Amino acid sequence: MEDKTALCTTMFDLYQIPEDFPGYQQSSKIIDPYERVDTLEKWLAEKIDNRRFIPYIQIYEFETLLFSDIQKLQMQHPDFIDQINKLAETTSTFKSPELINDGKLTAPSKRIIQSVPECPFYKQSYGPVTAERIGMPVLLSKCRHFREWIERLCNAQMD
Repeated sequence: MEDKTALCTTMFDLYQIPEDFPGYQQSSKIIDPYERVDTLEKWLAEKIDNRRFIPYIQIYEFETLLFSDIQKLQMQHPDFIDQINKLAETTSTFKSPELINDGKLTAPSKRIIQSVPECPFYKQSYGPVTAERIGMPVLLSKCRHFREWIERLCNAQMD
């Protein structure tokens, strides 16, 4: 039996999204990252063409979410408190953690790896653990695009 309430979504990183991604060419000249991911998500939704599909592209990458409260990283890396505090200072220079840029050396994951060299060895574990410690209320309050995605998922009405 078909589950008429089931949804399908994505969580792709905008950082280094491939050039053959739907809408890439149309969005490549858009400077505002919120507008750019909105455009890419619309193109992807049109390409999939299923009302149960809700695309999501993270500005700029998953690790951006960790900058909502990057000091939670200290729980896993107590030897790097000074470096993590510097990451927290960097966060304050951006309007939102989602706007921490996508340069080869300045993308959120690259900033973390430069400050806490242990992280690349278990990137798949420190990220989710840190995000869980930060908690959804903080993530939702500080990351507009992420919040909008969660709201779309929660408010989706399926027949």
